[in-house]
Amino acid sequence: MSQCIRMTAIKSFWKKTEALRLIFEKLRISILIFIFSFFGANTYFDLNPKWDKPVYIVLHPVNPSNSEKVKTYINGLKQSQFAEISKYMSDYATKYYGKRVSINYVLASPISNAPHDVTEEQASTILGVLKWTLQFRLYAMLNLKKEDIGVDGVIYLNYAHDDRATLNRSTALQRGRVALVNVHANPEDDRQTNMIIAHESLHLFGAQDRYDPYYGSPIFPEGYADPKQIPLYPQKRAEIMGGYIPMNERDFLVPENLDSVIILQQTAKEVGWLDNANKN
Repeated sequence: MSQCIRMTAIKSFWKKTEALRLIFEKLRISILIFIFSFFGANTYFDLNPKWDKPVYIVLHPVNPSNSEKVKTYINGLKQSQFAEISKYMSDYATKYYGKRVSINYVLASPISNAPHDVTEEQASTILGVLKWTLQFRLYAMLNLKKEDIGVDGVIYLNYAHDDRATLNRSTALQRGRVALVNVHANPEDDRQTNMIIAHESLHLFGAQDRYDPYYGSPIFPEGYADPKQIPLYPQKRAEIMGGYIPMNERDFLVPENLDSVIILQQTAKEVGWLDNANKN
């Protein structure tokens, strides 16, 4: 009899403990939501940059594995390596906006601690995505550098030490304008890295993906660089938000550099590059 009472008391205790844990978890998330609502108010109400003024995107290299190889690679990075992104984005913005737009990518100081990648489990639920989003914004706030103040976006370049490793998905948040870009620490991949940075930058400004989230295939016609091409396949380039170059209905190539991707009108509209043209 006394053992039954003891077991009932233990079960009751664990139920109360679990209930308290859930309450504290919800309270923690609510506090984080309040923090980011307070500190991120400006970017919440101004989702697109003011294209009439120079736009600055800060690039922070990250060495997630604390690898000597990655450390050496990061120490060898130069501002000039990212100049082609500035030219590419500025030229397309100017083309659609109707007057000169200046978009600048600035190599900033390395960061020692790495942000958490979004896991497949987190990505599969709304609560999981919300939790990771809040964690990433908190990471950005706790790692705020002087170079980040007053800029239009911050991108963390998460360099993998293994050139053969399958990279986790890169992610960008328009609200708060922060992005995590997973890339290889290999000079041979530098130009492809620039293409990925440009893709994620457009997410920061409001552009949407134009590929199937499950299969990765570009969506026809908006995810194709030349949907009116005859014959349709193989495509020669990719629409930058389509992600891949369609070779046929089933096979797709990863673009190697910015020369392999173009920005079409729908993407330009989503980031606000057509706003000035529509006024004229």
